[in-house]
Amino acid sequence: KDEFRGLGEVIDAFREALIRRNEAEGVLKDEIQDRTRIQDSLRISEERFRILYDENPLMLLTTDKVGNVLSINRRGISQIGYSADEVIGRPMYGLVVEEDRARAVSAIKRCTLYTGTKHQWTLRKVHKNGDIIWLRETGQVIGDGAGSVLLLACEDITETRKLTEKLSYQAAHDDLTGLVNRREFERRLARALEGSKKSQAEHVLCYLDLDQFKIVNDTCGHAAGDHLLKQVSKAMEGHIRNRDTLGRLGGDEFGVLLEGCSLADGWRATKSLLKAIEEFRFAWNGREFRIGASVGVVLVNDLSGSVAEILANADGACYTAKEQGRNRIHVHSEDDQELKHRRGEMEWANYIPHALESGRFELYCQPIVPINGSQAGGLHGEFLIRMRDEGGKLIMPGLFMPAAERYSLVTQIDRWVVTTAFTHIRQAQLQGRDIELCAINLSGNSLGNEDFLEFLLSEIKRTEVNPLNICFEVTETAAIANLDNARKFMARLKQEGVRFSLDDFGTGLSSFAYLRELPVDFLKIDGVFIKEIVNDPILLAMVRSINEIGHVMGMQTIAEFVETQEILDNLRQIGVDYAQGYHVGRPCPAADVLHGN
Repeated sequence: KDEFRGLGEVIDAFREALIRRNEAEGVLKDEIQDRTRIQDSLRISEERFRILYDENPLMLLTTDKVGNVLSINRRGISQIGYSADEVIGRPMYGLVVEEDRARAVSAIKRCTLYTGTKHQWTLRKVHKNGDIIWLRETGQVIGDGAGSVLLLACEDITETRKLTEKLSYQAAHDDLTGLVNRREFERRLARALEGSKKSQAEHVLCYLDLDQFKIVNDTCGHAAGDHLLKQVSKAMEGHIRNRDTLGRLGGDEFGVLLEGCSLADGWRATKSLLKAIEEFRFAWNGREFRIGASVGVVLVNDLSGSVAEILANADGACYTAKEQGRNRIHVHSEDDQELKHRRGEMEWANYIPHALESGRFELYCQPIVPINGSQAGGLHGEFLIRMRDEGGKLIMPGLFMPAAERYSLVTQIDRWVVTTAFTHIRQAQLQGRDIELCAINLSGNSLGNEDFLEFLLSEIKRTEVNPLNICFEVTETAAIANLDNARKFMARLKQEGVRFSLDDFGTGLSSFAYLRELPVDFLKIDGVFIKEIVNDPILLAMVRSINEIGHVMGMQTIAEFVETQEILDNLRQIGVDYAQGYHVGRPCPAADVLHGN
C-alpha cells in the first residue's frame, strides 16, 4: 500500500544485510585475502538498512518471537515519547493499551506461525505522557531459524480515528443538546425490540412534549428557547439510569427508553422525571418560567409491533395526555378510545395528500337566503368541502378536517378550496349568472399567514374573479387567537373589496369584547343557539341580543341550522337578516348551483 512504500525496501535491505553477513562468515573461512572487500560490502549494506530504518516516516521496531523489543527507529521514539534505552529489551506489550493486549499477542502469534507473509491489525499504544495513539500495524517475520526477527511498521492513524469518531458521534447526536437524535434513538429502540422478541424482555418507552416551550420561544426569542432545551435536557439526564437512553426527537419533543423495565417501574420512573421537569425553573433576562410536560408511555415487549408503530402509539398517548389537561402521563392501551381516535387521525393525515393529488375533493354550495325578502340580489351561498373515498362514498369534513388541522395540512386544503371556488365563480360570471356573494371558509392556520395572503391576491388577479362577490368566513375562535394578524389580514383584503363573515359567533368567552376589533361584514350566529330557540326563551333572548349588537355595529346577521319553519318564523320576528340550513336549502354540488347543470 502507498502508506507503506519504503517498507519493502527496509525488508529487502534487512534481508540483504543478513545474507551478506552469512556470506561474509563463509567467505572469511575460505578467503582471508578478500576480508577487506567483504567487510566494506557488508558495512555499505548495513548502513543502507540503518538509513532506511531510522529515517523511515513510519514507526518501525523489531522484536523477538516473544515480543521483546530489539530495536526502534527515531520516528517510533518520537511517537511514543520513550527513549530507546527505556524500550529495548522490554516487552512490546507494555506499550499497548491494556484492553488491546490480547489482540496484540494474537497478532504476533499469527506472524510467527505464518512467516514470510505480512499481517495487519489496528490497536492503541500509550504515549509516555498518557495520550492514546491509534496505530495501524503491519508485521512480518524476517529471516529463518533462531536468527529471525519480527519487523513491525506502524502508521499513526490517531487523527483519522478521531475524525471518524467525531463524525460518528455527530451522526448519532443532536447538535444543540448533545442527546442522541431521532435516528439513533430509533436504532436503539429497534435493538431493544429485537431483544424482546428473543428473550421476552420488557422495556418502557416514554414520549415527552414540553408544555410551555412555545411561550418561552415566542416571548424571549429562539436563543432563549435553545438555552431552555439545553438546560431541561441536563435536568432530565440526572433522573435516568446509565443504561437508559434520553433522546431529542425533534423540536421540544423527547424520548426516554427504559431498558429492562416493567410497566409499573416505568410509571414510577416517569413520575419522577415529570416531577423534575415541574420543579425546573428557567431564568432569562430577569424573568422566570415554569414548564411542564405531557408524557405518553408505551410498554415494549415481544408482542409489540414495529418501531414506527411503537413511536406512533407513544405520540398518540402523549397527545392524549396533553388534551386531558397537560403536565400528566397517559399510558397506551390497545383498548384506549382516545388513542384509537388519534390513530384514525393519523390515517386521515396520510390519505389527505393523496386525495388532493388524485382529485378526490369536491365543493358543494349551500344557499344563504334573506329572511324578510327585502334584500335584493343574486345567488348568496357558502362553499362547503367534501371528499370522496376510493369507493366513491362522500365523506363529510368533520371526519378529516380535525386531522388536517392537527397535522398542518389544512392550508393545502384552503388553497385548493380558494382556487376551485374562484374558478366556479368566474365561470358563473362569464355565463351571466347573477351572483351576490359566495362565502369561502378559511382555517385559523391560513388566517394571518403572509404567504397565504399573497396567494389570495395573486389568485384574485389570475382568475379575474370579482372581489365584491367574495366573502371569507373565519371562526370567532381562530380570529381571536390571531387577533393582530387577523386584523391586518382582513384589512388588506378589504382594500380589494372582499368581505368577511365571523362564523360560530357567540361561543367564545369574550365575543362582544373582541367584535369591535375585527372589520367583519357578517355575524354568523352559532347553530347551538338557533336549534332550540323555539323552546328556550333564554336562547331566543341571546340570539336577539347578538342580532341587535351586530346591527348597531353595521353588520348583517346570518343564522345557522335553520331546520324548521318555526325557527325561521322566530328569526324573522327578531329581525335576523339571513338564514342557512336544511329548511331553506340543502348543500348541492357547486357546479349544479353556480352553473345550473
